[in-house]
Order: sequence, then C-alpha cells, then structure tokens
Amino acid sequence: MALRQLQILFPNAHVWTDAICINQANEAEKSHVVQHMGQIFHAAARVYAWLGPADPGVDDVGDSSDALLDHLQQIGDLFWDTAGPDSRLDEMPFDMDPILAELLPELNEMFETPSEKGGFPTLAYTRFSNRDYWQRVWVLQEVYLAQKLIFCCGDKVMESKTLAGALILLSSYQNSPSQLPATPKCTAYSCTPPSTQPQPTPCALL
Repeated sequence: MALRQLQILFPNAHVWTDAICINQANEAEKSHVVQHMGQIFHAAARVYAWLGPADPGVDDVGDSSDALLDHLQQIGDLFWDTAGPDSRLDEMPFDMDPILAELLPELNEMFETPSEKGGFPTLAYTRFSNRDYWQRVWVLQEVYLAQKLIFCCGDKVMESKTLAGALILLSSYQNSPSQLPATPKCTAYSCTPPSTQPQPTPCALL
C-alpha cells in the first residue's frame, strides 16, 4: 500500500525500499547492508515515512486523519511564519513568549470550536499519536539522519519540519496559562533541519 500511494503522490520518484531492495532471506546481505543504513538514508534526497492509511474517523464528527493533518499543517505554518521562515530546528530553544502572544487568539479559537464544526480534532490526534510508526525505535536513526523527511498518511503528506513546528507550538500552548483545557498532549518529536548541501536524486522509503 505504501508504494502504491507513493507512486500516486510522486510518480517520478526513484525509490529505494529496504524491505524490497535487501534480500530478506539472505542473512549475510542483511547484516552487510544494515551497517550502511545510516549512509543510505543520509544520502537520499528525500526520505518518505509511511505512517499508514488514512483514518476516516468515528461517527462523522470531523476527527479524521485528513482533518488532523490539515490542522497540523496550519499550526506548523503559523509557527514557522511567526518564528521566521529562516529559523531552524537546531536553533532551539525558541523564545516562545512572543510567538504565543501573537498566535494565542487563533489557537484558542481552534480548540474552542468543536471538531465537527472545523475545530481541532482531538480524538484523531490521540489515534495519530498511537500509530505503530511512532513506537518503532529503529526508525529514529533514519529520521534523525534524513536530509529531508516527508511523512505520508493516506494521500496526505507533510514535511517533518512542519510537523515539528506544529508540535513545538502545541507543546508550548498546552503549558500556557491562557490555553483552553481541551488541548491534547503532544507526542515527543525531534528531527534535523533540511540540509543546505546539494542532494542526490534517489529517495528512500521507511
């Protein structure tokens, strides 16, 4: 399913997929390639992380994964636009006080509005945070080393920097004395900023 969806989203991408490109029946080959996995993911122009199929939600209350990712995209864009588009994750910690002061009205409105009327889909966020992908310790190296990491969930895609910005802002908001009580708890997340060095064309799929 991941490869089929990737073909639809990025029809011209040349993809290296470890589960296919490594002979899983050959222990010697697996052992040899595993030693170079860090180099492979670091050298890839883009790393696509498949989070799984879209979640349609429950009882049509606006808590689908598509609705969630739209909100996270919006929150991530708000964060980086306010922090400065040239800001980098390796410049953390950010001075969140002026950022929150500017964005607090929009965030309060987002969490005050019910999800079925376009508010933040808290239930979808909980299910998203519990997806199997976030429990796999072995992907941390690939996530950390990727020059450019793109998360794919159903037919939705999001760059890791955008997701990280959204979670940084949500984490600060939930600890703000001015936040509304319905704010979801954020999943811990870390990643490296996109590299400014020229990148090769092959892509990798987690």
